[in-house]
Amino acid sequence: MKTRGAWMGLGIVVVGVGATASACTESSSSPTPGTTGTDADIQGDGGGAGTDAATTLDARAPEGGTRADGIVREIVYRQLTHATTAADFPTNVPVISGNGKRIAFAVAPGTQSAATPNRIFVIDADGTNLKQVDSYKTNCFCGSDVAISDDGNTIVSTDSTQVRVVDTAGTLKGSFTLDNNVVTNLALNATGSDVFFINARDSNQTLPSATPRARGTYTMKSNGTGITAILTPQTVAPLVGKTAAEVFPFAGCGTSLAVSSDGTKVFSVVNVLGAQAIIASSGTGTGAALVLGPVTTGDKLVYAVATNQNGSKAAYWTASAAPAGGEIGVMGADGTNKTKLFDIGAGGGCRMPFTMSGDGAKVTLSVMSTVFPTDGSEPWPLLIGTGFFSSDPAFVGSPDGPLSMAADGKTFVYVNSDAVGKQIAIAELDPASVGAAPKVTEPKVSPAEIPHDLSVAATMEARVSGTPIRVGGQVFYKGLLDSNAVHADKVLLPDAGVYVAGGVNASTNATPGPRILRIKAEAKDGSGLRSAHAVDFGPFTIK
Repeated sequence: MKTRGAWMGLGIVVVGVGATASACTESSSSPTPGTTGTDADIQGDGGGAGTDAATTLDARAPEGGTRADGIVREIVYRQLTHATTAADFPTNVPVISGNGKRIAFAVAPGTQSAATPNRIFVIDADGTNLKQVDSYKTNCFCGSDVAISDDGNTIVSTDSTQVRVVDTAGTLKGSFTLDNNVVTNLALNATGSDVFFINARDSNQTLPSATPRARGTYTMKSNGTGITAILTPQTVAPLVGKTAAEVFPFAGCGTSLAVSSDGTKVFSVVNVLGAQAIIASSGTGTGAALVLGPVTTGDKLVYAVATNQNGSKAAYWTASAAPAGGEIGVMGADGTNKTKLFDIGAGGGCRMPFTMSGDGAKVTLSVMSTVFPTDGSEPWPLLIGTGFFSSDPAFVGSPDGPLSMAADGKTFVYVNSDAVGKQIAIAELDPASVGAAPKVTEPKVSPAEIPHDLSVAATMEARVSGTPIRVGGQVFYKGLLDSNAVHADKVLLPDAGVYVAGGVNASTNATPGPRILRIKAEAKDGSGLRSAHAVDFGPFTIK
């Protein structure tokens, strides 16, 4: 028996709890017109989760509380797409609209060939209405990054040389092309009328007209007109005490752009002589101010920035080349009230999404598959491997690929692999129904306290509806996987109407204190689409 770890192979070192375009080569090729229509090889699930009485979740305490049955939260996971060939697997980062109703993603091989273009798709969050909305030949050997408006009606994508805006009917609304692969980080306002992006290096626009474009943060209308620099090196230089030439490149490693829903508040990560800073400004560039950095101590890097819908808060992720020193934190839009949420060391995967909920109450860091409440309360893993047998298939509720959070702070889209390849999946926090997933109820652990000397073993159990492929357990401590110290990564087997696993004990290296346990049941329907239901419950205390 083994457990899929939440951060295996990602190069992240977590040290404790406190209070995406690929490299490309240049080309001057022109884009080809977009095409539309549904791709027959990528299948949606054809229906929503369902709401029949047998699958309705129990009444629960407000989020962050604990019900009388000890359940802290419930999560339902659902596979949405069922791509059958490698040419149709999603690439880069899927995104979800602010209203949580529509997902956009790329299938982007980056071949620089018209025969195998980069394609952009949308799919509703219930798995219906999968549709290709754009298709274009890349001007570099690059994938495509995407963004979607809060209302889900406008999608923008880039292969790092061209920016293309389409609607859900597949109509190309506007586009432009640069002579260099330097476009990073896309954003839209709530209605999709305004587009924001970063041009990391000085370049020249070639289409629809020849225009020099200096490095900086830009905005334009969705029809491709009104391309305007919001921030430039000349704007940033006096804020950081450097010359304009020293503000280069005009982007950090990761999510370097965050924009409020109304487009009036913009946060940009800029590079200043190898150090990074976060600059806040209005949507037109007025009122530019330094709100974080330049970070120069401890070999730290500002990896990412995020903001809430009204732009009143900003979250930041700094990483360090050292084993410790980085952090995830939150601050006011002006840089005040900076609060560290989590200590993090050497980082990997800086291109992974970093998102904040609309109300500013949560931040997600994709590379850790973890949700961080901004009030300083305990973080928790969204995707975490539970006990399984080596012969089991890949599960939808396990960590695999990048994830993004909707503005509601309850809906998450991510990439997950099945037996065929990468698929789009969705996770929902405390939804009204588990849909087709097997339902986990009455989770228990006995005894509820054990010593950390391996002398006492607890038993965990739960009732599970239907016929799950596997029911597995796991434990986390202050938001981190804790299976090396507390051995709850078990397979629960059926026994007299319940699923049970014994042998849950704690090693001498376990830190005394309360834990949260997770029991997750995974299933697959007749068409091969997977779903799962997980319950987190506790406390389970190590003495």
